[in-house]
Parts: sequence; structure tokens; C-alpha cells
Amino acid sequence: MKEIKTIEEEILLTLKTKYKFKFENACFATGFIPKLILLDRTRNIHSYFIICTKKEDRLLSSQFKKNTDLARNLISFSKIQFSALDRPLFLIFMDKEQERLKTIEFSKVKELFFQEKFSIRNLFNLAIDFDQVAPLIKQEL
Repeated sequence: MKEIKTIEEEILLTLKTKYKFKFENACFATGFIPKLILLDRTRNIHSYFIICTKKEDRLLSSQFKKNTDLARNLISFSKIQFSALDRPLFLIFMDKEQERLKTIEFSKVKELFFQEKFSIRNLFNLAIDFDQVAPLIKQEL
């Protein structure tokens, strides 16, 4: 778990330094409510982030419930995001092969479940470079 935490801290530092995003830890985060929030200039919640670690064909996060498979964790986050959060939710991870920060917007994950096409391969196929998403987020802040 220590290794995962270190990678997540490294990604968070990259988000803060390279992209100049100012994140807050959600004090109301319990269960499957993401702990990391991005605020707009009026201090309203713009979006939620879950920082993950990609290890081979697995996606891990300190926010995922232990001893539960990825699909169940994502379904639980999906339920909360749909019913309570009403804001975009991003999975973000470092792709070591390409040495690039990648992201998956959670609405795309939900589409996989609705289409009954969820697999880790399909999930990773949804990932796009964070460099493409960051300017769009910046415009909205």
C-alpha cells in the first residue's frame, strides 16, 4: 500500500506543479465519495478526481475498497457520482510505458457497464492524455 500512496502523491504533485491545479481534500468524503476535489474560482466544486496506479493489467487506488475487484469499486463510485455528486469524476493515472499522465472521465466508464462491455482492456482504451483534458478544465475554472 505504501508504494501506491507514493505514486498517488507523485501524480498529485504533477497535477499541482505542471498544470497549476489547486486541489482540496473533501472533508465530507466517506465510503465511495472521492477525496480529491478541484474547486473553481468561486470555490464551488468543479470536479472530483481519483488518483490511481496502473500495474500491468490492474488499476489500483488507495480509495478503492480492499479485497474488492475493480468493477465493483467502479460501480460503487458510479452510483454515488450519478446520485449525489452531480459533477465530473476523473480517474487519473501514470502510463509508465508512454510516460504520460492519462485520464478517464467516469461517464465513459458508466457507458461500458451499460453496454455490458466492461473489461480492463476496454477501460484502458478509454484513457486519453491528460494534456488534452487539462486545458478544457482550465477554461471552466
